[in-house]
Amino acid sequence: MTQIPTITQYYQRLKGHDWYFCWCDDPRAYKAGQADADELEMIAKNAGGKHAALLKLYTAAMISGDPWKTKKVDPPPAPVTYTLSDLIDLRADFEKEAIAILADQALIRLIGHSGEKLAQAHEVQPHQEVIQKVQWMAFYADPDADCPNCFKNTPTLQAAWESGLKLGTEFIAQGEPA
Repeated sequence: MTQIPTITQYYQRLKGHDWYFCWCDDPRAYKAGQADADELEMIAKNAGGKHAALLKLYTAAMISGDPWKTKKVDPPPAPVTYTLSDLIDLRADFEKEAIAILADQALIRLIGHSGEKLAQAHEVQPHQEVIQKVQWMAFYADPDADCPNCFKNTPTLQAAWESGLKLGTEFIAQGEPA
């Protein structure tokens, strides 16, 4: 058996895979695509855990959308190693958005009924982009990784971290290699 690639290397393999090889008229391209698909499956089977989860999530994204008459699913983001500066920037983005929401709410109270459009803008989940980044960061993290200190005193970010860590741990438990 070949060495199991890191989760980052595996992600790059998934990203570079020809997901639509089975519709190719060229038998060589079809054969190469099938061999690559088989190897990706074997890696997921042997590695289990997050490799298997990543294959499942990436496959779901690649076979969604109009051609399949389903809602388009985005592929998971690539694993990233965050620096302390990146973590601080995420926390700052979270705080800036919180301040903007408070300012908008105050403005709505001041202008009353004519602030409906402003109110509708906040009906979507606030901080969603930051929350998703934190969840994916935790998903890719070691299962024993502590929540970064800059998230610990913000319940929403700490909950996002714990949610991503839990999801990653559940996938590891489901997909342990045989």
